[in-house]
Amino acid sequence: MPVLLVLLAPRIAAQGDAWEREVRLHLSQATRRLHDTGYEQVPQSYAGALNAGESASFTMTLEAGATYVLTGVCDPDCDALDLALYAPNGYEVDAARSAESAPIVQVAPRETGVYRLRVVMTRCTTNPCRYGVALFRKRQ
Repeated sequence: MPVLLVLLAPRIAAQGDAWEREVRLHLSQATRRLHDTGYEQVPQSYAGALNAGESASFTMTLEAGATYVLTGVCDPDCDALDLALYAPNGYEVDAARSAESAPIVQVAPRETGVYRLRVVMTRCTTNPCRYGVALFRKRQ
């Protein structure tokens, strides 16, 4: 039995790499689409793996007067990924909650501050599912 586990380990690792590459590819496609509509990617991006029903949170500083878009993508095993953005006071600013694997959240902050992004893996057919989120700012 231990031999079987040793032989399967490289295959499992290779599948993980394939899913991560898939997420990077989807983020690249989103970057091109948003660039064409006047947005540029902000250096902050987030990636990880979550089981169905799990969540992760990230913080970012957003500036008043700018327009931002956060887009999320996930691997082929992911059926739904939710995003919710919270203002410094804790109130929800925008959210994308539905049966989709590429949610988009948009915000034009009235105040500069630290905002919190919550990512929820709502449905994943094979745990864990990988995801990526990128932040974009409208060019002036």
